[in-house]
Amino acid sequence: MTWTNNKLAVVQDAVGICAHCRRVCRYPWESKGMFIREMELASPGLARDAERHPRRYLMRCVHLNHNRADDRRENLKPLCLGCAMRFDSLTRKRPVHTRRRRYL
Repeated sequence: MTWTNNKLAVVQDAVGICAHCRRVCRYPWESKGMFIREMELASPGLARDAERHPRRYLMRCVHLNHNRADDRRENLKPLCLGCAMRFDSLTRKRPVHTRRRRYL
């Protein structure tokens, strides 16, 4: 995924917080170790969880209309990986798994 100026601006404006669940997230360019050290100062319990499940705390920039070419700021939303996956599964026109079921 390439990061355009609008994507960077949307993620940085979110200050590392998911727009849906309000979870503190790690920027994609931030190292996992540095993020965990910062989390230990704020909340040791969350730091242990982030160490065990680092991808849960990864910040993504989601296209609301699912068109990757449309990088307008109104079309972008900063979400953690879990919320981004839920958003995709609920709003995608055709679920990914329907293609696989035909062949089983």
